[in-house]
Amino acid sequence: MLPLGAIREFREAKPDIAMGVGLSRGENPPEVFCEGPLWSGAEEQVGQDASWHIGSITKSITSTLVMQQVDRGNLDLARPIGEYLANVDEVHHGWRAITLLQLLSHKGGLAANPPFWQFRKWRDLDSAIGRRRVLEEAWKKPPKFRTGRHRYSNLGYMLAGLILEDVLKMPWEDIVLQHIAKPLGLTSLGFGAPTGRSDPKGHQKRFFRVRPMSRTDVASDNPRWLGPAGTIHMSIKDMLAYGRAHLNALRGANPEFLSQDSSMRMQTPVSQNYALGWVIEKDIVWHNGSNTMWYALLMIDPESDTVFAATQNAMMRTQKIDALARRTLLAARHS
Repeated sequence: MLPLGAIREFREAKPDIAMGVGLSRGENPPEVFCEGPLWSGAEEQVGQDASWHIGSITKSITSTLVMQQVDRGNLDLARPIGEYLANVDEVHHGWRAITLLQLLSHKGGLAANPPFWQFRKWRDLDSAIGRRRVLEEAWKKPPKFRTGRHRYSNLGYMLAGLILEDVLKMPWEDIVLQHIAKPLGLTSLGFGAPTGRSDPKGHQKRFFRVRPMSRTDVASDNPRWLGPAGTIHMSIKDMLAYGRAHLNALRGANPEFLSQDSSMRMQTPVSQNYALGWVIEKDIVWHNGSNTMWYALLMIDPESDTVFAATQNAMMRTQKIDALARRTLLAARHS
């Protein structure tokens, strides 16, 4: 069961910040708790079906999409990406030699992010167009680092998304909707800051104060072209359903979504404790995410057959949220 006492105590410390928490265990109906104002100072409260920005948890979704195409024989983790960029000019040989496995495990030697000037100058570009323009500018030069060492890279996941687009001949967003949202029934899944009437606003911290961001402000999220690295939003219920799909796939019970072999590969560490879109720590599978205005955490515990999700519409007290999640999973293992 959700530790409602601990959650309410956590909420009371920052009553102006909204929080969403969810738990799915075995065959039991999922539990969802969402509470707090839509934004700091608002009277309206978030709905139980509110959507939350999940940040870099999106990387597990992009990785899942790649592994689905591995299952179908359209992609191979061991092949250099140059083979998937055969019709693209001016790609430095250092980029061409990177494998999909290295991209998904952050071992491709790529920079963490595109240059700051691109965030400013190209922020408003269409997702697919902007992604290709940013990468075309980047891959003219050698990778920033040597391959083989773990260096967290949003740029690498943008490249994985572009490869998916080239193979499937559709925008990454449409691939997500067709291959993740539709088969799993994730009706709340969308892109950018959530804009529903019961959805909270993200908060930006400035000068030790947080201020709500307009839902339609271009600065309310990263540029759309960063999508494969972290621009998805969804409800707590759908986060739990997504985590449950991975639990089922790990047991071979959801092969139409992902094969057991691919699921196991996604959850096998490659670089330190990072696997393919997931972090593996003491047999717990997890990823967190933030665009600096939200915080989200998704944890999967195969041992106790439990999925836990937590979200907040501000980047605050994240270590305490992580600790709450681990305590909840530990309790599930011993109950």
